[in-house]
Amino acid sequence: MRISVDGELFAEYDLSEERTVIIEGTGGFENTLVIKEKAADIIDAGCPDRLCVRQKAISHTGESLICLPNRVVVEITGVNGNEVDVIAR
Repeated sequence: MRISVDGELFAEYDLSEERTVIIEGTGGFENTLVIKEKAADIIDAGCPDRLCVRQKAISHTGESLICLPNRVVVEITGVNGNEVDVIAR
């Protein structure tokens, strides 16, 4: 899982390691991200609209959480960015 702020890498974490991460965004607000049970969820934010808090937790490659006021993007990445989700025949 990768966290970026204003397009720059903030941190990378493994979803199997439970933790709470405080992300300082560019809007001067903080986002609180919880990694638990192999899913990532923004549980609190200081931004005015708090739309990021209303998003569901993510756990699959390609899913993302976004806080526009803080320019924070949390995205689930695969192994070397090449994890396959589905094979169609």
